[in-house]
Amino acid sequence: MTKDPVGRVDKGELDDRAGEILKSVIQAHVITGEPVGSRSLSRGAGLDLSPATIRNVMSDLEERGLLSQPHASAGRVPTDLAYRLYVDRLMSRPPIDIGHAQAIDEALLHRRGEIPELLSEAARQLSRVSQHVGVVLVPDMRRIVVEHLEFVRLDAQRVVAILVDRSGVVHNRILDLEAAFEQPDLDRVGNELSRRFSGQTLPTTRNHHEQINRHRNLNRTQPGVQCSRLRRHHDQI
Repeated sequence: MTKDPVGRVDKGELDDRAGEILKSVIQAHVITGEPVGSRSLSRGAGLDLSPATIRNVMSDLEERGLLSQPHASAGRVPTDLAYRLYVDRLMSRPPIDIGHAQAIDEALLHRRGEIPELLSEAARQLSRVSQHVGVVLVPDMRRIVVEHLEFVRLDAQRVVAILVDRSGVVHNRILDLEAAFEQPDLDRVGNELSRRFSGQTLPTTRNHHEQINRHRNLNRTQPGVQCSRLRRHHDQI
């Protein structure tokens, strides 16, 4: 099993039969909370397969890390990887009502920009549509792709660092600097960092920053050094 760039699990060579059996195991386990055996699947899951065939496929799924067996005489239970695959590739997705879709788009459009407000609104919309409790998790900062960086001067030694990611979400932090910067200098630094790091993830930009610090030895007044001073605060963004 592999993951694509946004973290979804790829089915790889998982054929239709194996996918159906894995899907049935997950659904049965969610309902009963018990390990699932091949005989129970053959009888109750609507699979037109013998227990022996199902057992062989379940053994293959276990070798792929999608099922585990608590002990030798028990059935199988899904692994975390199996649940991820189920959500990404196997779970049926009934089409959402057009009215609901438009309402969600409009609500999120008005909240787009600041992460706390966006997440709060997403949870409200999820709860309203599903009639269940809505839970939304903060996005993994390691997967954020940089679109634009800029800095706004507050006073002699404080600036606001603004990062716009590829999805249009705005992240901002107030940075306390050791040296004073004028706004034209901040604009120049922001433009240079945007040019260098646009399209890259935050971990990639940090690794690039470390390489620059190891190899660069420029005069303090040069723009490159001004960038280096601000990049010291990169982890705070």
